[in-house]
Amino acid sequence: MIFDAYIRWRHSRGFGVHSPFAYHIVTSAISPGRQYGYYGYEAIEQSDPKNSRRDARFLLRLIVALDAKRVLIPATADKALLTAVRASGAEIVSDSPDLAVVFSPDKAPALIDKGIPVLIMSASRKCDMETALPGNPFRGLILLGLRKALIIPREDMARTFYTMSF
Repeated sequence: MIFDAYIRWRHSRGFGVHSPFAYHIVTSAISPGRQYGYYGYEAIEQSDPKNSRRDARFLLRLIVALDAKRVLIPATADKALLTAVRASGAEIVSDSPDLAVVFSPDKAPALIDKGIPVLIMSASRKCDMETALPGNPFRGLILLGLRKALIIPREDMARTFYTMSF
């Protein structure tokens, strides 16, 4: 248990992440350090000063890191998350997105099969993220946290899996 937490911490900071693409996602979206600031942070602060600020900031950084122009996000999402999408300059869509945000792991496999990157955000720590993980023929990046998972299909990349704290 303690060792798993240590591994998640290390991977979350980029240590032991050998894929250049995965390292880019980790260092620009998950744990960017203090040298980065985004104009959207202020809009997020104003929209929801307490509740989901951390998740909204992460979503903003992820959209920028993936250069997603079209994002699928449920209308029931927190105001801060919707503000993060708008602040990134991305459009909220219902079909053919560049990134999908879901709150239930069982909705992810259909999107992943279409080649769409999926961010799973679960409120429950006991949520079974394993149900969303693609099977063996999957090629791409899987970043798995306790309450979040990021699955990015990429044909030019072998299956790469890291546990994270994000």
